[in-house]
Amino acid sequence: MRTNRSFCVVLSLLLSSLGLYLLLDTIHRVGKFPDECILVGATLAKTLQDRRVERRSEVRVRLRVPVKLQGRDSAGNPFDIRTVTENVSKSGFLCACNLALENNAIVEVSIAASKEELVGSARVVRSEWTDALYPRYGFQFIQKTGSWVLD
Repeated sequence: MRTNRSFCVVLSLLLSSLGLYLLLDTIHRVGKFPDECILVGATLAKTLQDRRVERRSEVRVRLRVPVKLQGRDSAGNPFDIRTVTENVSKSGFLCACNLALENNAIVEVSIAASKEELVGSARVVRSEWTDALYPRYGFQFIQKTGSWVLD
């Protein structure tokens, strides 16, 4: 099977960016792409072309920030808990905590560093693993009175 040069260059760049240096080295030593490699390249190209469009309005950054949350749980009991974010954006964050929270619940958020700083109020906009010991909640700020890590 013959291949065109531009396809080989693109596939080489893709393989190196994916860290597949061993396969890339073999291809360079042999001097051509094996037929299996061409099929893999075509599959990768199709997958990359069919990727889902990003629907998020903001970039998420995987960042562990210690935060303190204060509010009322789903039973109406007050809480004051410290946890760590899994990811953050300019207007929100995702974290796990051992509380049962309702969607749209409002919490006060502080950065729980050596000097505690109030960031503002946030609303629960998403919940995952609600039947687990530490469910995950997505929060969106509704009011900021202090600075957030991505301001």
